Amino acid sequence: MHKGLATRWSVTSFSFTPELLARKFSPAQLIRHIADQGISANLEIDGPQFFRNYPTATADVAMVAEVSKEVGVHIPMIGGYMDRFSGEMHPVDQEVVLQRLHRQLEVASQLGARRLRLQFDALRESEIDQAIEWAEKFDVRILLELQGSATLDQPHIKRVIDWVIGRNHPMLRILLDSSLLMRAFPSTYKPVSYTHLTLPTKRIV
Repeated sequence: MHKGLATRWSVTSFSFTPELLARKFSPAQLIRHIADQGISANLEIDGPQFFRNYPTATADVAMVAEVSKEVGVHIPMIGGYMDRFSGEMHPVDQEVVLQRLHRQLEVASQLGARRLRLQFDALRESEIDQAIEWAEKFDVRILLELQGSATLDQPHIKRVIDWVIGRNHPMLRILLDSSLLMRAFPSTYKPVSYTHLTLPTKRIV
């Protein structure tokens, strides 16, 4: 493990988007770079952005798991997705969608992550119990993320909240992004740079 790694905060792979797009680093090389620079001992990874062919990037996932363990960079959470279409117009059947979820939980577990972040409407009610069963199997909590303009008076938002509350299961929770607070900022804050503001990025409820 590299000495001097910051342990009091996490960074996100989104912070390294230019390097990843420019192919300056492979996923494993970026992990080593973060350790070499002493940036942080914790890196949240966004799966589709970090790995090509996520979640089927088997070789890259294995390499990242090996390197992160070697250099002491912990991956606490994986950002995932539930894509129900192939291309723009062709829906994918539910079995394929659930197979993708199973693989994402497997990837998170392989990388030592204990949380998989999904878009808030990622799951249908008929899929929740199966999702919870797999989350328990891999010991990876599923977090449905609320962000942006979401409010409790939106029917689809309330419906999902009711599903989560109804299950009341520790492996299925709601994640609040700080973007939910943007509309509540005083008007005098809005013209200034947000770099002067310090907010918690995520909150799990």
